[in-house]
Amino acid sequence: MKLQLAFMSLLGIAMAAIVREVGDEDAYVISTKDLGADGILTVYGIVGDDAPTNSASLQARQCGSNDVTCSGSHQAIASVCSTLIGQVCNSGGSVSASPRSLCLSSSGNQCCISWSANVGAFAEFDLCTAAQDVQNECAGNAVSGVARNVNLNGGCVTQCLSNRATGCA
Repeated sequence: MKLQLAFMSLLGIAMAAIVREVGDEDAYVISTKDLGADGILTVYGIVGDDAPTNSASLQARQCGSNDVTCSGSHQAIASVCSTLIGQVCNSGGSVSASPRSLCLSSSGNQCCISWSANVGAFAEFDLCTAAQDVQNECAGNAVSGVARNVNLNGGCVTQCLSNRATGCA
């Protein structure tokens, strides 16, 4: 895996962005937030995914069903996912237009909520229900799964809960 460290300044705030080669998509760090004992919350984007897509739209009756499928691959530690979901569900924050995942790293473990398409800016809380659905249906000591037909800011997307920031289809 190729790692490339780049420094940038945004509105006078220094940030470090890590660009990783991940399959066919490049993920990069948009921002990080230290949550103390809970770990570090990281917001990832996908290179070249700057404009919201309308192709994620489906009929209203399909979107919002959060159809969950569990996976044995890319499993994250359930307790880290619970903390991440708690942060998202209790957040008053927003997600800007370009991110495609939120990840919590704690004690060497990572849990990520990722989604399949750029749907523009939305409230972090909007990720809560589908993440809880995957956690409730798929978790033991570890969790990995997808929720399909998730209504995210009017777009119908697939939302994943796993140990990686990319790969949600």
